[in-house]
Amino acid sequence: DGASGFAETGDYKLRLLDLSKESEIPHDDEGGPMSNGVNHPGKVNVGDLDIWNFSSSPGEPVIIRFAETTDGTAWFTPRLVVYAPDQSVVGIHSGSSVAQVAFVAEQEGTYQVVVGDGASGVAETGNYSLRLATSPDDYTIPDDDEGGDMVFGDDHLGSIKRGDLDIWTLHATTSERVIVRLAENDDATAWFTPFFWLYDPDGTLVDTAAGSATAGLEFTATQTGPYRLIVADGASGFAE
Repeated sequence: DGASGFAETGDYKLRLLDLSKESEIPHDDEGGPMSNGVNHPGKVNVGDLDIWNFSSSPGEPVIIRFAETTDGTAWFTPRLVVYAPDQSVVGIHSGSSVAQVAFVAEQEGTYQVVVGDGASGVAETGNYSLRLATSPDDYTIPDDDEGGDMVFGDDHLGSIKRGDLDIWTLHATTSERVIVRLAENDDATAWFTPFFWLYDPDGTLVDTAAGSATAGLEFTATQTGPYRLIVADGASGFAE
């Protein structure tokens, strides 16, 4: 007890994480392996730390978003920490509604993702969705989400939820000139900013694009194969 007089009493829960070992996930908690493209739901309780993991190889781009969904307390602040296989910190970020860490993997092996509350006092609670997007690994499209193979000339419709990452694939051959445009529709929130990353078949970033209403990119394919397009909100805070 830290109260004046040190005379108060109360039940508590004590948590310990050892990043050098595989963590056991309590039956009433969330965590474990993450899948590319999947939305991983969970809840941060008072003082909670949920630990997730994924595998990556050197040169692979990785984007992780940790978003508050519903029923959070007023000051719940998503906080995301990513650790490399050698337990060094890859990135830390806190946001009012969404936290993001994006990087290119430098080590082979299992990366650990620890999520919790980042507010002063670390005592806020909230439900969340944790998303992972990588390239060029295979990915899964959730039943309630959008993504997949694109067809030249077609309109591909989708919806960006808070902290969402939609993964699409376009197929191009060397020397083909390709134009991609991402435009918001009439149902967007006020500050929604269309944004996407484009990666070539070996996972190297071709470019990014953003715009207040439309994001566009024109490029000449330097390789033949599947190019990966990851669509998201690019507004400050990533929460539109």
